Amino acid sequence: MRTTPPSPYERILKVGIVLFFGLTVLAGIAGVIFRYIPPISHLGFWTEEAVRYAFIWAVFLAAALATRQRLHIAVDLLPAALSRRHREWLESGIGLFCLGFVVVLGLGGIQAAKVSAESTSWSTTEVSRAWAYVAVPVGSFLMAFEFGRIIVRTLRGTAPVSEAGSREAAPLEL
Repeated sequence: MRTTPPSPYERILKVGIVLFFGLTVLAGIAGVIFRYIPPISHLGFWTEEAVRYAFIWAVFLAAALATRQRLHIAVDLLPAALSRRHREWLESGIGLFCLGFVVVLGLGGIQAAKVSAESTSWSTTEVSRAWAYVAVPVGSFLMAFEFGRIIVRTLRGTAPVSEAGSREAAPLEL
């Protein structure tokens, strides 16, 4: 269980996640209302894109926070059979692999955002798709920073390493 208060960085991520998920829900509700009330049905053209864009941002910010708190799903059959030092090396290797993946994902996201900046949106609004696609490199590079931090802390011996045979999940704190 976490004993230290969340850092300002974590608080900012959490506020962003809550705001984007809140916008996702509110825009979804507005879309349903606009769809089924004929006199105002023409006003709901923006809701589908708002839901899509806000959800993409919420997911990538939440992925960065989950990386920081080491809450991503993991299979622990092999680490449970290893000594602490070997677990540290294995976790560092996995972190390095994940770091490489999110860097490639982020670079691809930059390319997608550049291409989409020249086009408009998915449907009827004039909001560029780049606003959604830029969430990919932002979230990816935040995750890359966290994976780098995990690798360094693991190799220094200052990061919590999964305990052999431990099945206890970390609590989610908001």
